[in-house]
Amino acid sequence: IGGISNVASYAANAVAPGEVVAIFGIGIGPTNLVTAQLDPVTGLVANQLSNTQVLFDGVAAPLVYVSATQSCAVVPYEVSGQASTKVQIAYNQVTSAAVTMPVAAAVPGLFSANSSGTGPGAIYNQDTTLNSPSNPAAENSTVVLFGTGQGVLSPSLPDGTLVVSALPNPAQNVSVTLDGIPAASIAYKGPIPDLVVGFWQLNVVLPPTLGSGTHQVLVSVG
Repeated sequence: IGGISNVASYAANAVAPGEVVAIFGIGIGPTNLVTAQLDPVTGLVANQLSNTQVLFDGVAAPLVYVSATQSCAVVPYEVSGQASTKVQIAYNQVTSAAVTMPVAAAVPGLFSANSSGTGPGAIYNQDTTLNSPSNPAAENSTVVLFGTGQGVLSPSLPDGTLVVSALPNPAQNVSVTLDGIPAASIAYKGPIPDLVVGFWQLNVVLPPTLGSGTHQVLVSVG
């Protein structure tokens, strides 16, 4: 394992329970990319793909995709409350050396429009079109942010749950500011329907005093 980071922001300082992480390395999975599948017995997102598992203190994580140089997994909620966790990858019955990562209550990260973790956000306007300087949000409207790293949910869901109907909130307080101005409200702050629990959606009502122009969005959890 060469590195572990938030799959949205690429921040690599810690992991949080339920965070979707990208894991980089050499020989950590199959040559060709293999994407998520449902376990036919449990109905949960599978924690083994193509003889590959990602282990957090020995607990197999739900897998979004796996490959030889980069895989994507959801940190098991079992790490909650721990100071650190040991991460390993098992591929074809061979287990990697452990990488120790600090555990935080939350590591919020937002997806960017160019998937680099920086720059303009992958933010959607109220009319479901991608926000950009040439396609700005209307004043007082709602915009939608996407990310991961919100920490434990309330009520909780099992690792690997494919979100269909239960839409819990983060257990910790969530706030959003734009250039330091608090959002008028957060209409929704929970899992993204039809994806594995760990991905996160925020429907944010813009503050009436924001004004036109480009603004810095900051999401805080806890």
